[in-house]
Amino acid sequence: LAVPWRNDAAAQRAVRGGLRPTMRRILAYLPGIPSSFAVETLQVSSRADLALLRAPGLAGLAPPLALRQTPPEPGEEVLVLGYPAGIPALLARTDERFVDELRRGQLDFWQVAAQLAESGRIGPLASRGIVAQVSPSAIVYDAETTPGGSGGPVLSLDGQVIAVTSAIVTEFGGSNLGVPAAQGRLFLAENAMRRLLTSLPG
Repeated sequence: LAVPWRNDAAAQRAVRGGLRPTMRRILAYLPGIPSSFAVETLQVSSRADLALLRAPGLAGLAPPLALRQTPPEPGEEVLVLGYPAGIPALLARTDERFVDELRRGQLDFWQVAAQLAESGRIGPLASRGIVAQVSPSAIVYDAETTPGGSGGPVLSLDGQVIAVTSAIVTEFGGSNLGVPAAQGRLFLAENAMRRLLTSLPG
């Protein structure tokens, strides 16, 4: 989400050709809220597929998800939330009349997203599966997702985040990958230390 060109072959070719990618705009939506929220990128991890984002307007509107302190065990059940396939998947879950109205309006990507939010049609998909493998760098699970689902939480059945969806293996749906919560805790601690050091005088 924060640096989508990292895993985009066409974008990487442009970077090698001398172009410098820049994220100009990120908007966040919450289910049931018709307006969008501006998001800024605070830091991108150089070690894991993680980024720290801030959306001041979201404060107090939704409780934060807790990062679990212990890694999952192979065989443990998990829930994956996200927006796989992005806007097209959201449109597929609407009715034909709504899509026809959007087509007549000739709306761009941002306008379509706004219309989906205003009509209460933004909501994550959930899938359920089990953990297949655990390592310090990745949690492997078979709960289904697809491109566009990256960044979504992988939850234990008690609602704690055990990983963040990072990648899928399209040839084999039983090996979707998430960045472990431990990596997220480390990243947050590093960011807090960096902010503390930059705030010190001298």
